[in-house]
Amino acid sequence: MKIKGFQHIDLMKRDCGNEFEFQTIMWFDSLKSIVDFVGEDPERSHVPDQARAVLSRFDARATHYDVIDRRPQGLDNESIG
Repeated sequence: MKIKGFQHIDLMKRDCGNEFEFQTIMWFDSLKSIVDFVGEDPERSHVPDQARAVLSRFDARATHYDVIDRRPQGLDNESIG
């Protein structure tokens, strides 16, 4: 994907017994980059037609968070806390 301000996507899957639940986290440079991608309503979920064709349901609204801390792997756990 060539989306301005898009950094990467995390896709997670959880086995719920009779179905699977998926969650995505899309990382962007800014809220403006999200608006440029999805339009004037940044809380409208972006669910491509290919995904809609195989999903039984999905959340129509997205939630946005500001990252306040991100720790790289390999930190000495004894130095935390």
